[in-house]
Amino acid sequence: MQKTGIIITLVIIAVLAAGIFIFSQFSYKICWRCNADQYFIRGTEYTCNDKQSYRQTGLKFIERAAGLGHTRADLLLAELYSSDLPAGYALSNTEQKECLQEDVTPDQTTGTSYFTSVIAAVEKGEEVAPETLNNLALLYLEGIVATDNANEKAGRLYEKAAAAGDLSAMSQLGTLSNDQGYYPKAMRWLVKAAENPTDFVSPLMIGDYYMHGKGVAVDYQKAEEWYNKALSRSGKSDRDKDDTGLGPDDVVLARLEMVQRKLADNGQKQRMTINYSIDGGVKHFIIYTTNHPESPVGEVINDNGNIHATMNETLAFTSQLPEPRQENFSSMNEGMRWVLNTFAMNTHEDAANLIFDFVLTNS
Repeated sequence: MQKTGIIITLVIIAVLAAGIFIFSQFSYKICWRCNADQYFIRGTEYTCNDKQSYRQTGLKFIERAAGLGHTRADLLLAELYSSDLPAGYALSNTEQKECLQEDVTPDQTTGTSYFTSVIAAVEKGEEVAPETLNNLALLYLEGIVATDNANEKAGRLYEKAAAAGDLSAMSQLGTLSNDQGYYPKAMRWLVKAAENPTDFVSPLMIGDYYMHGKGVAVDYQKAEEWYNKALSRSGKSDRDKDDTGLGPDDVVLARLEMVQRKLADNGQKQRMTINYSIDGGVKHFIIYTTNHPESPVGEVINDNGNIHATMNETLAFTSQLPEPRQENFSSMNEGMRWVLNTFAMNTHEDAANLIFDFVLTNS
């Protein structure tokens, strides 16, 4: 009996030892009664482990967290699976993406579906970092997350980030409003964004507004001041040279040279302000001036990427315009400037001695 008892004891000890060994080898795969946060934390702890089995378990835990509605897990998986993140996108999970790149097969459709889950959480009121809001807005604008009203949805995300004090979002709102032709709104955001001491784009754009009278009266002195502010920051920019080989300094210096020539050349000319308004939509500008309110002076139309501006044929000009009264342009704003300049230069006898300031009266 004593011998039998010893044998049973040894068997029990062996079984327990085997159980402990097996548990120690596979316990990392178990997350008993874990909630979404616990799955996510446990998962991210494994993502950079040297052993592939640990990394794969970490990925599964993160996927479980996402399935339980964990937004940071959705965002991490979105970045992991995405194969086509746009320029300017700032990764939220750089380390995990690098560690898991050999364990995850990129699939943009899967990545986009996780991004969509993040956006849904934000729309329901969940707080995320301003950088994430900026990233999501960029995905709308680049068409990675498809929608019929990308500018509007991106704008709302940028406004959330701006409300949190994010200067980059303010700059993006200024650029977005400018591209839509909402110049007074763009100016408000750009002035706020220009508080960022490393941002040279916002003061450069403000200088352009004063240089060309976009929503404000032309003021070459103010344009020069803003261009100088942009120049003082352009050396801090990490923006690469553009397709023409020009860097940030080159771009700002070209603007400064241009405005300084204007200041020298236009000292003896008188200024005349022409207020104008725009009707229509983003792809169809119908342009009115306050001194010709009964009918538009011209229009600009974007016809599937072909942009052309046309003068009102019923206008009485001081000089005969060549026919047809139409030009093609690369942007809606360039077409609008041509319409206004053509109207001003051909409805004033002394146009050669005037400097015209065009001021938008509707925003």
